[in-house]
Amino acid sequence: MIRINNLDKYYNKGKKSEQCALNDVNLEFGNTGLVCILGESGSGKTTLLNAIGGLDDFSGGSIEINGTKLTGYSPKLTDAIRNEHFGYIFQNYYILKDYTVGYNVKLALNRYDLTEEEKNERVDYILDMLGILKYKKKVVSKLSGGQQQRVSIARALVKAPNIILADEPTGNLDEENTLKTMMILKNISKECLVIVVTHEKRIAKFFADRIIQVSDGKIVSDKVNNATAYERGDDSNIYLKEYEQEIIDDKYAEFKLYHKKDDIPEKIRLNFVFKDGKLYIQNLSENDLVIANAENGVQILDEERPSLDAQDVDNFEYNLSRLDEKKNAGLPFREIWHMAMANIAALGKKQRFMVIILLVSAILLSITTAKYVNDKVIDEAAIVTADSHCLKVNIENTDIFNEDEHMDMHEFINKYLNNKKYGDIICQNTSGMYIEGRTFTQIKSQDISLSDFSYIPYEHLDKNKLLYGRMPEKRNEVVLDKQLIDKVTEYTSAVSLMYDGYESYVGAKLHGSDATVKYKVVGISDMGEPSVYCSPNVILSLMENTTLVESDEEFNRENVKGYKKVKLKDNEVLIRKGFADSEGYKIGDQANLDGDYVIKGTFPDGLGVDYVMSDKGCKMLMCEQIYMDSACYSYTDNIPETKKYYKKISSKYLEKFEPVMTVPHDDQIKEYLEQYSTVSVSGNVIMIAAAVISLIMIYFMIKSNAMLRSEELTVYKMFGISNKSIISAFILEIYAMASVTTLPAVLVTAGIIKLISFAPSLNVGVIFPWWAVVGLLLCNYLVYAIICILPVKSILAKPPAALDLK
Repeated sequence: MIRINNLDKYYNKGKKSEQCALNDVNLEFGNTGLVCILGESGSGKTTLLNAIGGLDDFSGGSIEINGTKLTGYSPKLTDAIRNEHFGYIFQNYYILKDYTVGYNVKLALNRYDLTEEEKNERVDYILDMLGILKYKKKVVSKLSGGQQQRVSIARALVKAPNIILADEPTGNLDEENTLKTMMILKNISKECLVIVVTHEKRIAKFFADRIIQVSDGKIVSDKVNNATAYERGDDSNIYLKEYEQEIIDDKYAEFKLYHKKDDIPEKIRLNFVFKDGKLYIQNLSENDLVIANAENGVQILDEERPSLDAQDVDNFEYNLSRLDEKKNAGLPFREIWHMAMANIAALGKKQRFMVIILLVSAILLSITTAKYVNDKVIDEAAIVTADSHCLKVNIENTDIFNEDEHMDMHEFINKYLNNKKYGDIICQNTSGMYIEGRTFTQIKSQDISLSDFSYIPYEHLDKNKLLYGRMPEKRNEVVLDKQLIDKVTEYTSAVSLMYDGYESYVGAKLHGSDATVKYKVVGISDMGEPSVYCSPNVILSLMENTTLVESDEEFNRENVKGYKKVKLKDNEVLIRKGFADSEGYKIGDQANLDGDYVIKGTFPDGLGVDYVMSDKGCKMLMCEQIYMDSACYSYTDNIPETKKYYKKISSKYLEKFEPVMTVPHDDQIKEYLEQYSTVSVSGNVIMIAAAVISLIMIYFMIKSNAMLRSEELTVYKMFGISNKSIISAFILEIYAMASVTTLPAVLVTAGIIKLISFAPSLNVGVIFPWWAVVGLLLCNYLVYAIICILPVKSILAKPPAALDLK
């Protein structure tokens, strides 16, 4: 049931051009019956129909449909009611002309749980009833106006809705199809409400149960209709029973002359000639000569002009069952893709312009992004030379010759700094190492300098992050992080060419400033740090003017022939035999080391060390070196906590010395940003502005294209296709264009930037990493989606009638 209360509709309200289309309309419709609304053109009958069906907004009053009251156009609620209850037949068809007849009719069934077979059965039935089944697979644009009108009718009827709204449904149909259509509408009006807007009074008087007369937006008449017999108005055929007959008969011809009773015919003057089995006719009269045949669309029938009565309508057979609604109506991807390609085709010349805009926008955004990344994101591997876990501790204001300070310093270093709970102290070793050449004898003495890195005890190396090789087992075995190898191979040299990939460095020989002591690379790690992982005693031994030392545990792992497991006390040492002989050392003598150490014995030359001590002795030696340098590193996983601890325990020594803590890794990054940051605000603003302008132009082009296709959008919206499917088609359209413009433009621009950065002569070190390229592409596609969603969604939020006006 529909109730309309005090309904008003104004166009341009409040302006000089204000026009009242509906004025205080009050109507009520039942659940069944055929109601005809009559009125002159511009009287408001179509506006009233659009307001009832939720196709247009109204200015005042309310409309209640099956218990739901509307006081204005609400997209979500109105669309739901329209999709659930209404079927529409439009005067201007509203069909998708680039699609087939079958597709257009089946479109109305997308909201229902039907198989394709069930859909086809319903479509075939209604097309057959309307006499256009043979056109099912034909594209609509190839049909005549009358045939397109019947497609629109079929689409409205195929879902058997509760309410059918028909605006001039027979306006483009011949009389035969007009009667067939009206008989279908009359038949289904027994089970649903049919409201027809028409200007054909004889159609209304015969088929309508009720006739409403509208004039100037007001209801001027509302009457129950008593149907009378319908006399066909088809003048294309000639019915002989309506005419007087005259017979002319002679030897060679017989003529029957028919004319209206009061119409006296003029004299017929014709020449007939028989020649070669053909009859030639020459018309000598002033009247035109018309041959009645199928080609001319005129038939001469020896019968009465046919007419209809109520019994004929009742006997008309039509049966199409009601359907249960499915709440979600989307289009399959194939159809969304088809719609997107149709959108691109509809752009025409604008398509070329949009391609140019997309290309320019992509290039500008690529350059801007690369510049921003170069300004804000640094390549730590190329800048940082310190391990990020290292805290540097400088002990300032010290006097190593002051006995009291000497004792306090030793206490601070041995007792507090050497607390592994907060950090593992490491000697401040800045000496480099060298990777020896191999394979070619003539360049075997050449090597690659390995500098700008941190020495880290291998106990801090995560075994799970070894790419190749193994953990160190002996004193002179080390592991290199792949970051160092990247630096080595950055510039090609004769030695670096001997190595092929990370794994090839496993087994390489290293040496410090003393080339006689060799170290072996046993593994390659991926800790993401510029570090060499080795024994703490190697770190101590590589420092200038320091003792070459190893622990008794390391010595035992050397498996020196003739030596069983050695266990030294904290004040005992083993000394290299050659060194002992040169210095005149004997067993039991005091070793020339800081502290009181007794020589326990000797060991053969060739191990690369001069002394073997207990583990504690090695640590005491390291602490003494730290004391002499007044500086060290502390390896920690929690730098803030370690700094807090060191600051706390050093408070008692402030009068004598003060530990100053820094994080070299962070300082190096900060220094780089301060010295080499090349932020160009004006350049970025100009390029971003240009890119934004490009995107705005794309936005308005998409909006313009959407408006050009407003009829198609109206069709999908009216027949319950979800906004998601419609918007997806437009997003797919821009994605298709972006994939042949933006995607290659960004990739090519990124490649050129990368190529330029590899040219040392250009001195342009632009950073544009792969993740920035991917991020830019994702952002582009996201922005394009938003650009599509905004205009299309705003269009779909309008009432269909307003959309049609656009």
